[in-house]
Amino acid sequence: MKNSNIILYFYSVSEKNIKHWNQLIYKLSFIFDNVICVMSPDVRKSQLFSNRATIVNEGEINFFARRKYEVQDVDIFKDSSELDDLIKHPEFRKFFRVLRFIPNALLRLIARRIIFKKIFFFKKILVNYQATHLMIMEPKNFLYSTSVILLELLCKKYEVAFNFIHGSFFINNIKIFNNLNRHEEELYTKYKKIQLTKQNIIQVDNFRIKYKKFLFKELTSYLIGAGENTDKKIYSDENTKPYVLFLDSKPGNYRSYYVNPSWRHTDILQALKYIPDQYDFVYKVHPKGKIKSLINSLEKHQVKIVDNDYDNLSLISDASIIITNVSHSFMDAMLLEKKVAILGEYNYLFSYEYGPFIKIPNMEFFGKNFNKIINERTDKNGIKKLFYLINQSIDDDYFDLERTIDRFKDGGVFFDSAKSVQMIVAYYKSQLLKQ
Repeated sequence: MKNSNIILYFYSVSEKNIKHWNQLIYKLSFIFDNVICVMSPDVRKSQLFSNRATIVNEGEINFFARRKYEVQDVDIFKDSSELDDLIKHPEFRKFFRVLRFIPNALLRLIARRIIFKKIFFFKKILVNYQATHLMIMEPKNFLYSTSVILLELLCKKYEVAFNFIHGSFFINNIKIFNNLNRHEEELYTKYKKIQLTKQNIIQVDNFRIKYKKFLFKELTSYLIGAGENTDKKIYSDENTKPYVLFLDSKPGNYRSYYVNPSWRHTDILQALKYIPDQYDFVYKVHPKGKIKSLINSLEKHQVKIVDNDYDNLSLISDASIIITNVSHSFMDAMLLEKKVAILGEYNYLFSYEYGPFIKIPNMEFFGKNFNKIINERTDKNGIKKLFYLINQSIDDDYFDLERTIDRFKDGGVFFDSAKSVQMIVAYYKSQLLKQ
């Protein structure tokens, strides 16, 4: 069944995965005409030894070197609003720190100069090797770097199927995503068709007990080494007013590009003037970092700032409504049957017409419609359907606490590479059979 060519882009490679990735290359070589492995500058040349693949090294890119023919290749995006959105995105400025002090009028010109070499290289690889599929080899989670976004845009332009692995809420253990907005239409279709029966609900309730224990007690305690978390502060012990909780993501996370290309953290301020006085607005800083300028600005507007010193479970449990842009903690909120507002049209699974949450296009919309949103009923039936779908897709071997902790001890990951190889091969076999 040899139909087409696949590029595996190794954004990073750990020593323990080399054997598995070589097995993957071997198995894919029987499915595709050619397997091309592209190594990012962070991957050593000697790390993959398979003779079944063509190895291409991206090498170090001199961002400011200039050659006429390469500049012309950047112009393939001259009419692309998506590239302009990426360049103007505030997270881009944070990623390239030197750009923070450059006036907006010059930012676009400088940003185009910085990324044109990347664009030229990726286009050359896709075209020269006549790629029909591209897979980013990063099994831990989503990748949100500029390089990956540029790859997606190029793949979209040249009709190359773009994929990577995401360990998403245990759904099918590892799910492969294959389009620009990260939607999973198959899962969404299943979600719409689910008819909950009494027996289904019993299964869901039993599963949620296990899931709560897994997430909030044993696993969390193990990962942070804090026993039963008795030293954590309880927000509601210090504050009695009802509150809106904003769960933020890691600073510099390019995923916010997909939520809303015009999104800026300072947009939070646009909602504050509409929030009734009887509610506090609580901003939860991400454990991996905070934006000091944003914190200073929010504090001036009487926003309550909380960090990882506070117990996350009780913080979510006691909130009147939770807003998030890209934080996976929204699943914790769903587990507790809380009302959740998702910022942006294209976020998470089920970002279509339906889903057990409220979709808000921007923070000003949330503020202006606060009374309506806060009084809207929580879609508890939809939440049960969501967890039923998760429950039906879980492989018990991958939900077992001890096995999960062992995997995390061994390599800091929740899913092992052998499982990834199986799923990638099965996925491509199924996709190519459809052609």
